[in-house]
Amino acid sequence: MPRDLKEYKVFIASPGNLQPERTEFRDVIEEYNKHEARPRGVEFVAVGWEDTFPGVGRPQTIINAEIQTCHYFLLLFWNRWGTRPVAAKDAAFTSGSEEEYHVALQCYQDPEHPLRDIAVFFKGVDAAQLNDPGPQLQKVLRFRKRLEKERRLKFHAFDAKEEFASALRGLLGKWRRDHEDGCVVRRGSQIGGASLRPIPSEAGELGSPTEAPDGPNRALIDHAWSLANEGKLTNAETLFAKAISRGDDPEAFRSYGAFLLRLGRRALAGVMFERIVELAGEPPGLWHAIAYGNLGLLRELSGDLVQAEQYQRKSLQIHEQRGARDRITTVHLNLGIIAKRRGQFSVAEAEFREAAALALEIGREETVSQAYNNLGFCIGSQEILTVLGKCTAKRWQSQTDSNCTSKSPRHARTLELLVPRSAT
Repeated sequence: MPRDLKEYKVFIASPGNLQPERTEFRDVIEEYNKHEARPRGVEFVAVGWEDTFPGVGRPQTIINAEIQTCHYFLLLFWNRWGTRPVAAKDAAFTSGSEEEYHVALQCYQDPEHPLRDIAVFFKGVDAAQLNDPGPQLQKVLRFRKRLEKERRLKFHAFDAKEEFASALRGLLGKWRRDHEDGCVVRRGSQIGGASLRPIPSEAGELGSPTEAPDGPNRALIDHAWSLANEGKLTNAETLFAKAISRGDDPEAFRSYGAFLLRLGRRALAGVMFERIVELAGEPPGLWHAIAYGNLGLLRELSGDLVQAEQYQRKSLQIHEQRGARDRITTVHLNLGIIAKRRGQFSVAEAEFREAAALALEIGREETVSQAYNNLGFCIGSQEILTVLGKCTAKRWQSQTDSNCTSKSPRHARTLELLVPRSAT
């Protein structure tokens, strides 16, 4: 018997140079509907200018009318602002996307209107363009700065199509949960603009290397971080882009990479950290170790724990050759975190014990606390797995003694569920 679905229309507005993202928008919504939304009685309907039917009157007016029927609105910009709508009545609108945004904003501000959320996305612009923006990009940057100052709407920055898709899935999940909870809160008014995410406490390599000499861009980088911490992210990124324009300052690339990573822009952050390795040359030294540590953190945040460990061990080898005990301690803590996430609790225990011992010797009390907290989790997890393993073995023996001499697929599956694959 067909199940009634509650439909929510999601409109996407953008200039014409974001066609791959517009296609991804539709693909992600269809995938989410199939696996998450429809089984829960919800259907998200992708809507854009492509879906508007021809009619009498100004084309933009027909698109605006479509927006007024929607529940959610997405706006995407990259390096182009767009062109002025044909026969625009309001000269203040210099592009179709801008006019569509203002139509959506009016609906959003009307408590009687069904439009519940507005999300704005900015695709990252390369450093060369930021250093010399043309008229189109200047308009995009001005709009982004305005959103940062107003702090009334949620917006995201991304570099890779996969990052856009991940953020969109997150929004769809929130909207679906709102439906399930009967919540009609207008999220945009509750959440400010993009902000720097805190550095994970164990991610020491993101910090500036105090033993390295100041680079040629020290004052510029310090100013960029000051702006970033004030929430002026567009101005901050412009300064970071200027800092790397010389092309020979590892600290500039490290700082820009750390800034991007804290914004969730992992793809471009990785490019910055890899550039440090290229600049550092041979033999491997401090900057190599820092770059590898940051690449390890990036891979860990992306879920690639195998490569994360490989990068961290390359970093550890260099720090050990240099005798940098403080950094060695940090890498052992990072390796313990990775092993714990992989379910390799005995490996994690050894790493945490090493980190705690080194931290005690050099007086890093916070690291000692972090290591022991994680160590307690690993020991507890191993004890639980041991007890569960013994209980499962007893049940297995009882089953084979009473029924058959071969392994039961059902109990084999139980063992697989109880013990993570990576721990065996």
